[in-house]
Amino acid sequence: MANKVTLKHKLPCGTVQTRTTARTYTHVVVGRRDPLKIRQERARIFDVDLRNFEFYAALVAIGAGGQYRHSNGLAITIKQGDYEEALQAISGCDTAQAYAEKVRDQRLAAHDLEADAGKLSAWFIVGWCGRQELADKLAARERSTGWCWHVVMPVEINHGEMPVPQKIPRREYLLEGRALAAAFVVAQANWPGVELGYTGTDPKTFRHYFQEWGNPAPFVL
Repeated sequence: MANKVTLKHKLPCGTVQTRTTARTYTHVVVGRRDPLKIRQERARIFDVDLRNFEFYAALVAIGAGGQYRHSNGLAITIKQGDYEEALQAISGCDTAQAYAEKVRDQRLAAHDLEADAGKLSAWFIVGWCGRQELADKLAARERSTGWCWHVVMPVEINHGEMPVPQKIPRREYLLEGRALAAAFVVAQANWPGVELGYTGTDPKTFRHYFQEWGNPAPFVL
């Protein structure tokens, strides 16, 4: 059995995260979520809240000691504690919509407390990967299916030390029109799922530079 080692990676915020493993990892995918996108998601009226109102209202109508039958046929005896919990939950709500709005407002109040404390926008490691291509795939999958990302990107494990910034040559905005559109097509093919912006071309090497928002590393064609 291979010996375990403790890997370290320093996040852009300065926090160092570790992983003790016998496997070999070379890259991590790091990210942080967008509190505004999260709030928009939590501001929705959820079907589960509407259904919960119907459930609580049924318990209250039957009363403690009565029998409630679930949709799957399972019957339960309503305990006093369950009855009181249901009664408190729908207190002041005459309809399922009113209850769902009440729950939504509570959800948003809790969200705002978390956001003010900086808990929702903290950097964290999404996953540890053994190869660059695996990290690229994980980052691309998270960008397309992940929840409320502000930025998510693959990087090499830095062993607890932030890498020295790479010197980027002077760039000029040389591409426009069809040439720029063609460069974007190639860039999107090379880095699918990454939202890139054109940041200029090195006039000496004619290499084209693209940037992902929040990612200090350039994407170069």
